[in-house]
Amino acid sequence: MLPALFLLLANAGVPPPPAHPIEYCPATAIVRAEGVTRSNEDQLRAARRYGFELRGEGAREVSNATLAFDTDAGWFTVDVPAVTLSVKLRHFAKPYDDYVDREFVSKPMYVAFARTVHVNRVWVLSAQAHGPGAFDWNDRGVVACEPDAERDMHDYSMEGPAVDADPLGIVPPDAAMLTPSPAAAQRTIACRKPFDDFHTLDDFSPDAVRGNGHYNAKATLIRVALNADGSVAGSWVVSSSGYADADEAARAAPYRTGFSPGRAYCRNVPAVFSVSMHYRTYAIQY
Repeated sequence: MLPALFLLLANAGVPPPPAHPIEYCPATAIVRAEGVTRSNEDQLRAARRYGFELRGEGAREVSNATLAFDTDAGWFTVDVPAVTLSVKLRHFAKPYDDYVDREFVSKPMYVAFARTVHVNRVWVLSAQAHGPGAFDWNDRGVVACEPDAERDMHDYSMEGPAVDADPLGIVPPDAAMLTPSPAAAQRTIACRKPFDDFHTLDDFSPDAVRGNGHYNAKATLIRVALNADGSVAGSWVVSSSGYADADEAARAAPYRTGFSPGRAYCRNVPAVFSVSMHYRTYAIQY
């Protein structure tokens, strides 16, 4: 009874989980330069060909998607054919914990530039989605999207190395190639600090479950949505530790922390990120 009461008091004022996952774009893009096979490599190092997949928080059809590539050879856009996002379970393993992330991803697709380029940044510039897992996107048509903040550009594997991940950096010999089109600059860097990561303002730890006997529990994987001003739009559990109080403590942690907003191309941008918390060392893993 006492642990439950402590949890209730510790999480007082924390909003309940959102009715469905919060997204800021109908799809996001995960991109790898050809030859990249490990998460500790520069994901967007210089290459002529890049592999990518679209992702979302639910099953859906994505159409009218356009990728924006900011490269050392100028700006390019790539029109992506209509594609289905289907569920994929990714098993992430670490020295202290392991868990399964339930994602919705497209088939791998590939882009070929005329010559080797270094991609500075790439994101879904606009897209449309419909389907049972498209949530609020069903009635919105084509939606313009913002780029990610600083941290996501060269570290997409925030949850650690995936045991069964598909290496997008390995391009099959018979892969169909999408062709980038030269484009006008989609954003500006004409300001004092065009890019910045979002930052936590306080300790980010599952305090509410310390001493509750969960030291050997599996990790709780949560996702957190931040508005462009750094406020928490919502948090939800993706993979449970097996303990309801541990999961809720992890989900509540972002509301106690506070964040400074991330920036991309001279303006504040929203963000969705994943965090795993395990209770053997009270560690947090981005």
